[in-house]
Amino acid sequence: MAEETEAEAFLPERDEGFAGVPYVGCPATIPVGSDSYPGTVVDTGRTTVRYQFLDRDGNTVVLNMPRTITVRDDEYRGVKDFSNAYTEAQRYQYLAFPEGPTSKWSWRPRLGRYVQVGSGGRRSQGLGLGFRRAYRDPHF
Repeated sequence: MAEETEAEAFLPERDEGFAGVPYVGCPATIPVGSDSYPGTVVDTGRTTVRYQFLDRDGNTVVLNMPRTITVRDDEYRGVKDFSNAYTEAQRYQYLAFPEGPTSKWSWRPRLGRYVQVGSGGRRSQGLGLGFRRAYRDPHF
């Protein structure tokens, strides 16, 4: 019975219905160099920024993006068959980490992405939303 309870605690890797606007509970991927770490959006702030762009079919899309969001790190564990974290074939299961560290991200309309507050803007890596992924580059 303990195995069933633990399996239910795993977080989904992907939100198949993600429409581009982050929400509390939204899966996130935090980039750090060539590695990435899983996270969850825990706050979307109170103000929004209008963001307009063309989709692949040339249609105008307008989204109201939260100006800032807060992301909490998630825990991750290697799947038994893929237990070596430093191979190309890495698979993980994700768990909520209520005491995990948080980071603030701000929407940059000119870049079309969220960048970490205090990271320098244009040169910083963008936050991945709608999916969570852990990856450790085996070449470093």
